[in-house]
Amino acid sequence: MISLNIKKEKNMRKTLFAFCMGLLCMLHAQEEKPKPGIDCVWLTHSEPTADSVTICWMSPEPGESRLKIALEGEPEKEIIVEGKRTLHQVKVPITLGTKRYQYQVFTGDKSSVPRRFKQYPDLREAGAELRVIIIGNRGYWKPKDRSFKPVYALDAHLGLSVGDNVPLLYDDEHVGEDAIHNLARYVRLIRSQMTWFATTPFMPVMGNHDHQIRDRAKIEKRPLTEEEMKDGTGVSAYDMDGKAFCEFFPLPDNRWTWHFDVPNTNLRFIGLDLNHDRDYGTTWGSCHAYHPESEQYKWFEKTIADAPEKFRLTLHNSAHSVGTLNNNALWKLFNQCMVNFSGNSYIAARDRMKIGNYCYTTSLRGLATAKFRQGETYYSEGIDNFTLLTITADKIRIELRKLEDGSVLDKTVELSLTDTKLPKEVKP
Repeated sequence: MISLNIKKEKNMRKTLFAFCMGLLCMLHAQEEKPKPGIDCVWLTHSEPTADSVTICWMSPEPGESRLKIALEGEPEKEIIVEGKRTLHQVKVPITLGTKRYQYQVFTGDKSSVPRRFKQYPDLREAGAELRVIIIGNRGYWKPKDRSFKPVYALDAHLGLSVGDNVPLLYDDEHVGEDAIHNLARYVRLIRSQMTWFATTPFMPVMGNHDHQIRDRAKIEKRPLTEEEMKDGTGVSAYDMDGKAFCEFFPLPDNRWTWHFDVPNTNLRFIGLDLNHDRDYGTTWGSCHAYHPESEQYKWFEKTIADAPEKFRLTLHNSAHSVGTLNNNALWKLFNQCMVNFSGNSYIAARDRMKIGNYCYTTSLRGLATAKFRQGETYYSEGIDNFTLLTITADKIRIELRKLEDGSVLDKTVELSLTDTKLPKEVKP
């Protein structure tokens, strides 16, 4: 009887020990599980092809970059980039198809919620099409006041912008030189619409407000001296280099200008830094130089010359008449591009130049009082809008759409991607 009780006691001790160990393991696992806390995640491309996507995030504390990613139906992969940082930019190989990738990012004991993004379609497949959204003046459009549902409903593969992604760079604590590397405005941009930015690769260009480090109203407009232009010592309203933008968005090429080739098509997107161009050389000048001897002009020229067979679509934030400066030198390059998009005004507009190429203006924020300042305007309206590009292997369809309900504002324009010779005659 005594031996039986001893045996029972031993069994109870073993059971209790096993229970305690299991409890400790469970508690340890709970302690090791990352806690939510990464709430600024966005996607972009740092190469000019769709062979990879760059997953970016901001973490509350410095730490390594770690992410887990899996294509539907395939094993999960983990990528770790050693070192400590708060701004994380990790390039991940991707493939073409019709499935979605799921990913989650981690730094220290913090993580994001799982997110998903689509593969780019293989446009060689029958019926395949790629949808691209172009937005403008996002910095002066408030999501809480207007719905973005029509854009979400289109489930686009790629997002582009034509500038003014933020209202300005400076704030109460960061003004002038202190605002040059201030990323707070871009963090706020991503957090305001994580549903889109974390699921749709975004490739923006700069507007003047992406450069703005001081209140322009407090800066006397005057020409900069040659020395001030060379070493940047003049007190300007803008950081012409756009350092904050370039740090935040790891785009291809030199980041402030970039190009991207849509896979299995003849289409090339070209992003330029053109904004407030008429103020260049003054304290109100915002963008990089664009005259024929400048780095930007030579890059633009080379990007066209390197692939003369491409159907070229440009994105910038200047008036379409920018090329009237410098003896039309810059406009000669624009005239080698089949479609040019700008975010220069708060309107939706479609125009066509004498040589035959199309010029569009698109803006999330529309103003009824805004005027289209170009020559032969075929359509213009001051209304909240965005642009949808629908791309197949050999065609591109362009639609200006009303932001309120997604309806088409103007007639649909469909162009052949294989016809890169501009027409001699212009017809509405």
